[in-house]
Amino acid sequence: MSPSWMFAPDWGTRGRLRREGRALVTRTKPAEERWAPRLEVTAWPFDDRARRRLGEFRQARLQHLDVSFSGADLDLRGAHLCGFDFGGALFNGSILDGVHLLGANLSGAALGGASLRNADLTACLLSKADLSYCTGRGVVLAWARLGRAEIYDADLREADLLAAEFDGAVLTGSDLRGARLQDVRFSRTSLKRTRLAECLVAGARGSVVGPIDVSKTDEPHLIDGQELIGWFKERKAQVTLART
Repeated sequence: MSPSWMFAPDWGTRGRLRREGRALVTRTKPAEERWAPRLEVTAWPFDDRARRRLGEFRQARLQHLDVSFSGADLDLRGAHLCGFDFGGALFNGSILDGVHLLGANLSGAALGGASLRNADLTACLLSKADLSYCTGRGVVLAWARLGRAEIYDADLREADLLAAEFDGAVLTGSDLRGARLQDVRFSRTSLKRTRLAECLVAGARGSVVGPIDVSKTDEPHLIDGQELIGWFKERKAQVTLART
């Protein structure tokens, strides 16, 4: 059955999507129609090794070879790779600060320990991706699909997660203080010990697993049960407790 939630970016993001050559689509279409990754490089990384590795991967894919990108520990800063197909790629320990990956396919990608500061992953497909221990302060993940993603102990302070989907995702121990979580969709999402102080959560909905940490200091303040539900309700979010 098609989900009722639709992919409907605001006008600023619509303009960005058009400028990057991405079609505006709804999430009621089949996956192969919703996501049409491409292999065009708008801007190459500054680093020579990263450029060479990316060029080799792109050439292999243009020849229809079934290969995954191996970018562990690469410095990819300066790259604009919007809509690129990085399904199953390895980015462990990579530097992706400020990289533009709008609309890219990163499903099943390994981003453990990667640096994603101020990177643009708007509308990316990140289902089953691993972002554990990544440093992503200020990263943009608006409208991203993070179903069953593993995000343990990540630094996502001040991240833009507007309308992202977290179906079955795990954010245990991650720091989301000051993040934008408006209109996100949860479904059995683990927020155990996730730091949510000063987050914007209006319009968020779905089921979560607590306890969450709402402390503004380094001393944890964990809340669960009805107190957790009340915390979200006070901030105009409709969140329930997932059955465990």
